Amino acid sequence: MTNTVIKKAEQIAEDFLQETAKDSYQILGKGIVNEVCVVETNSNKVVIRMNSKDTYPTFLKEKWCIEQALAAGIPSPEVLSVGIFGETAYMIQTFVDGDNGLDSPKHRDQIWRKLGEYLHIIHNIPVKGFGENLDDAGQGVFSSPPHPGSDAVGWAT
Repeated sequence: MTNTVIKKAEQIAEDFLQETAKDSYQILGKGIVNEVCVVETNSNKVVIRMNSKDTYPTFLKEKWCIEQALAAGIPSPEVLSVGIFGETAYMIQTFVDGDNGLDSPKHRDQIWRKLGEYLHIIHNIPVKGFGENLDDAGQGVFSSPPHPGSDAVGWAT
């Protein structure tokens, strides 16, 4: 299975970058939602996040959120592309070298303090509404779709 995932990531990266992959590997055990691979060419190193094609809107929302975080000064990867390849939705991001928080040699208090600083910044990004759907990227309008137990009324104001 891993080899198939890596090959798909390489194809997505090669199509976008117009270069041949020279090295690639899957990142395992660091996330619970997406298949994530790193693909390196002669002049680029990117992260390919993949999931089923029905998650495409989620990738678009995440792209918007990452762009807002970057604009607010939070270090983040740049989103290079979001698309669909066959039955797979994908996001291509720049590779950012560093430690995963779980693997960092830094003291946990330092990590949590920095996350709190970033959360304060994120909390001040203007949005309207609440929910998993990004309805209007230009206005930052979110909504939650009706679901069992809801009142079927959106939260957007």
